[in-house]
Amino acid sequence: MNYFFLAAAFFAFHLLMAYLVDHISIHWAFMICSAVSVFLVVTYLRLVAGLRFCGIDRGGAQLVYLVLSPYAFFSADTRG
Repeated sequence: MNYFFLAAAFFAFHLLMAYLVDHISIHWAFMICSAVSVFLVVTYLRLVAGLRFCGIDRGGAQLVYLVLSPYAFFSADTRG
C-alpha cells in the first residue's frame, strides 16, 4: 500500500501538468506541479519513515529525477 501511495504522489505531477499547462505558462505549471508532487511525497514519507529519510533522501532524489532532470529540456541550447 505504501508503494501505491508513493506512486500516486509521484504521478500527481504528470496528471496536474497535463491539465494545468492548458491554462497557464508551461514554466509556472512545471513549478506548481513539482511543488505539489514533492510536497505529497515528503509529507507521506514523513509519517511512514521519519523526517530525515523523507526530507533529505527521498525529497532530494525526487527533486533531481522529477524536477531538475526534465527541466533541463527547457534550457536554451548553448552549442550553437
